[in-house]
Amino acid sequence: MVIEQYQYGPEKTNSYLIISGNRAILVDAPSEKIIYEIEKYNVDLDYVILTHEHADHLWGLNAIRKQFSCKVVGQKICSRYIQDSRNNKARHYHVYYAMKYKEKNTEIFDPLYCCDPVDIEFDEKLSLQWQGNELQIIHAPGHSEGSVLIALNDSIVFSGDTILKEQETFTGFTNGSEKEYQKYTKPIIEKIRDNKRIYPGHGDPFDFKEWKNGGSRNE
Repeated sequence: MVIEQYQYGPEKTNSYLIISGNRAILVDAPSEKIIYEIEKYNVDLDYVILTHEHADHLWGLNAIRKQFSCKVVGQKICSRYIQDSRNNKARHYHVYYAMKYKEKNTEIFDPLYCCDPVDIEFDEKLSLQWQGNELQIIHAPGHSEGSVLIALNDSIVFSGDTILKEQETFTGFTNGSEKEYQKYTKPIIEKIRDNKRIYPGHGDPFDFKEWKNGGSRNE
């Protein structure tokens, strides 16, 4: 099994292509440019798994769905929110990028961007058996209502924006919740072993023991 990392957009949002044999899974879809990488490997894309509903992790999803016969997997709140440009923060990112990168030639993103609901939705937990591998997808609210942690073979965690190496978990978005993070997600994170490899939504992979800023912030 091979895991390839790609970064797209002004915030360098990660997309991970998991390859086993001639089949693949994509974790997050921040750019339609990932289509080229998938086709380069000549693999069949089985699933796109969304770590959460924010637009910087979704900008390429509609194009990917048109190109491949894959199933999109997401938590049920995530599935609902990706259908609305207010709830998926496309409008927020449109303004945020324009302000933060006004001196740079930054790609313009659609402030009305939205997606169809996911194909496979779940509430608290979903198990997938794939190519002899096991994926456990666990609802982990806090950064957003529909955030998840994705455990692969009990040794790797795709964390979205819930665990970023140099940051606390940000819960200050309108659909984020410090209370939910403390009640539901923090106990899950506390059970992660130090030697597990974290594949975050931004930045490079790292061992969980390197997470120096464990905690959360809402401002």
